Order: sequence, then C-alpha cells, then structure tokens
Amino acid sequence: MKEGNVSTFISVRRSLIFLLAIASLKLGCNKSTEEASSVAGDDVIVRVGDETLTLQQLVSEIPPSVRRNLSGEQLQSHAMRWANHQLLYQEAKRRGLDKQAELQWRLKRVEVELLGDALVEKELNSRDWQVSDGEIQKFYNDNNESYKRAEAEILVWHLVASNLQSADSLRRALAGNSAFSRLAQERAQAQGETIPWEIYYPESEVPEAAKEILRLRPGAISSPIAFEDDYHLFFVVERFRPESIRPLRLVRDEIAAKLKAQKQEERYRSLLAELAANIKIEKNFHLLENFVADSIVTGSPAK
Repeated sequence: MKEGNVSTFISVRRSLIFLLAIASLKLGCNKSTEEASSVAGDDVIVRVGDETLTLQQLVSEIPPSVRRNLSGEQLQSHAMRWANHQLLYQEAKRRGLDKQAELQWRLKRVEVELLGDALVEKELNSRDWQVSDGEIQKFYNDNNESYKRAEAEILVWHLVASNLQSADSLRRALAGNSAFSRLAQERAQAQGETIPWEIYYPESEVPEAAKEILRLRPGAISSPIAFEDDYHLFFVVERFRPESIRPLRLVRDEIAAKLKAQKQEERYRSLLAELAANIKIEKNFHLLENFVADSIVTGSPAK
C-alpha cells in the first residue's frame, strides 16, 4: 500500500468522526412536540417554540475530557448557539425552504453520507485492530530507509528545577548518568508526564536558550538553563549523525499506527466490495466524455 493512501485514509477517518460528531449534536438536540411534553420544566435549558434543549442533552454534546474545564458562561454560550440555529431552522421551515428541490437533494446527500459514515465507523470500531510485534518488525525492516535521520540529532535527558540554587545542587549531585535518568523519570511521572524527561532533538530544533548542549559531549551535564519560570538541566546521552537509522523503539508507535490504518483501509475496501457484489451498479461514464464541469450544470455540451 502506498504511503499516500494511508495518509489519505487517516484524514478521511478523522473527517468521518468529525461529521458524525456534528450529526449527533443536531440529532440529539431536536425533539418533537410529543417528546417535549415529557421533559420536566426544570431540565429544559432553552426552549424555542416546541423544540427543547435539556441539561442532559447539552452536557452529552461535550466530550468528557472538556466538560470539567467549561464555565457556566461557556455552557450558556453553547446553549444560545443551539437556540440561534433553531430560530433560523424554524423560520426556514416556515418559509418552505425545505420543500425546494435543490435543498432536498442536498439534505438527502448529507443523510446518505452521514449514514454511510456511521456504518463505516461501526464496522471499524467493532474490531480489535491488533498489530503484532512481528508485523512491526517486518515493516521496519522493509522500510528501513524511511527512518534515516535527515540531519544530526542529539539525545538528552531533561530535569526541571524551580530555582537556580536547586538546579546547581542537582547538577553537582548527579554526576552519574544512571542517577540523572532515574531522577528525571521520577519527576516526569510525578508531574503526570507533562514535562518530557527523554528528548530527541534534531540539532536545528534545539531551543535557542539551550544551544549550549550542542557543544557538550555525551556524558556531560549542561549548566542550569533559565527558561520561563524554571531552570533546566540536560544530560547529553548520545549524538547521531545525518543519514543514520533511527532504532525501532523510536518509531514503533508510528509504525503500529500505520499498520492499523492499513488494516482499517483494507476492511473498508472489502466492505465496499461485499456490498457491491449484492447490488447492481450501473455506470455510464461515457456520458461525461464530452462535458466539462461548468457545462454539466447547464446541461450544455462542451464545444
């Protein structure tokens, strides 16, 4: 499978997920008059005519990871956007815009795409897309050249201290590399891995404030480097020449993601083939040969 196909498929999958999320918001918020009558008044956040948005519906639209960070004002803003959409929607219905042939065709197309996307999502999510160590190793061996370093890189371990005195004390105490790596890992874990302790830097991407590390040999510790409100220490572990191959452990997750995407794309294509085998598909592509895009709209053949 070509690399471009994998990237395209991943992009398509993200688009599908986004479309499904939008669809769930719209479908989840609209309630018929009969359904609205069963909603307790205290639960209704906004009512526009016979349509209601309940507190439960409002909260369910928001991803769990985001909910705890939203203020009441932001929730109110979200509810008002729903109300504004309802105002426009109901007025459009009153004016009969939903009866226009072009809009009906566009609505039908959206329905077809959303339901098709939902089927693909259900099909792909119903399987456990395991990627074995053997598959990862084989992909790495077959694509070894893809993991060449474009430029020199440096591997460093990284520690953060809250003040200069603490950073100086750590630098003097951490003469051995094992002590540095152990403490760096412990601090990173204590901080929820928000600050990386092991970093691979292409030399061109080393922050300006930390350029000192480019002059250090493996085994050396940088002087405390002030950055924002903290002081940073770097232990130079290893340096890598351009064109050297990145080891498997550095690209394992990337390869696993590619192989998973490949398997999902293969299932997507096999699903289409299975469906096409049971439904007659008529293709009259020869009718397009004498037309250009603009003329198709007017029905006039190209000259």
